[in-house]
Amino acid sequence: MSTRWTWTRRALALGVALGLAAPSSACGSCPAMDAVGEGECDAFFGYVWDGDDCVGLGGCNCVGADCGDTYADRDACEAAHAGCL
Repeated sequence: MSTRWTWTRRALALGVALGLAAPSSACGSCPAMDAVGEGECDAFFGYVWDGDDCVGLGGCNCVGADCGDTYADRDACEAAHAGCL
């Protein structure tokens, strides 16, 4: 039976710091979504992948090519980027 290694974010960060692993953004497999919130309003546009994590997106307007592709909840965003975490 093979041992399956699961890297947590801290372990991956340590691996990157020691040169043992490359950050997912360096691999190009999980580029950040092109969507940013603009302005100081309370509107919430959903969750987007920022290249490292799923983050909430809010403001007055959503600007970027991926504004129509945001995720309704964090779990959906993380599931779509499971190989990147």
